[in-house]
Amino acid sequence: MIPVEIGEPSLRRQTLDLDLNKESLMVGLDLINELRDKCKIREEACKIRATRRYNSKVKPQSFQKGDLVLRMCSDAQKDDGKFSSNWEGPFRDVTQQPEEHIT
Repeated sequence: MIPVEIGEPSLRRQTLDLDLNKESLMVGLDLINELRDKCKIREEACKIRATRRYNSKVKPQSFQKGDLVLRMCSDAQKDDGKFSSNWEGPFRDVTQQPEEHIT
C-alpha cells in the first residue's frame, strides 16, 4: 500500500497558481471595505425598520398645565411583587410640555 503523501497529487494541487492566488487575495482585501460599508448600510436600514415598527403603536397625546397624569413606577419602588401597581398617581402636570407620547 502506498502512503497518501507519496501518491498522485490531486487536481487542485496540479492547477494551483500561487501568483494568481496571491492576486485574488489582494483583490478580496481591497473589496473588504466596500463590503463593510454595505453591511453597515443594511444594518442601519434594519434598525430604522425596527424603530418604525416599534413606534407605530405610539399614540401622540398633548398635556396641558394642570392635567392629571400617571407616572410609571420604577422597579425599585415595587415592594409588593408582581401584583403591585405599575403606575403611580394621579399627579398634576406642573410643566407644560409640547407633546408627549404614550404607549
